[in-house]
Amino acid sequence: MKRIIILVLAGVMLAFSASAQAADIPNMSDDALLALRAQIEAEVDERALSVAYLLPMGTYVVGTDLKEGGYLISAAKEDNMVIAEIFASEEGYASTKETKTDVAKMFDMTAKDMLKYVSSYETLFLNDEDDKFISLTAGQVLNNSGKIRLITTKDEPWHP
Repeated sequence: MKRIIILVLAGVMLAFSASAQAADIPNMSDDALLALRAQIEAEVDERALSVAYLLPMGTYVVGTDLKEGGYLISAAKEDNMVIAEIFASEEGYASTKETKTDVAKMFDMTAKDMLKYVSSYETLFLNDEDDKFISLTAGQVLNNSGKIRLITTKDEPWHP
């Protein structure tokens, strides 16, 4: 009797270990891979592990319009290429905007001023297929030329 129970338990354990093996992703067909991705994304949404925000073209102040924290950023599907700029402060954004609109002022800059101007903000070229990680702190300004998608993760302390 003990042998039968041991054999049954061994069979059950073997069946569970065989079913728990990792998916053979490199050998999956494109359709199977896309189906698996859809299942994973649905489960992530179901568990509320991330939250996506769609932001229209505009200028956003971190701490006022956006919460401080880490985000994955990409262009929205309908705007497949977007330029996003991250400025250290509202003052930096205002002075850069003024300089960009006054072309003559740009040509009169010294090399030192030009370096200061170029290094005063970060430019991101975004598409709708690749996410980039950004970390935003209070007071920074995010300016985007089209609709963007921001995704926060559950690790953020303010995540719902």
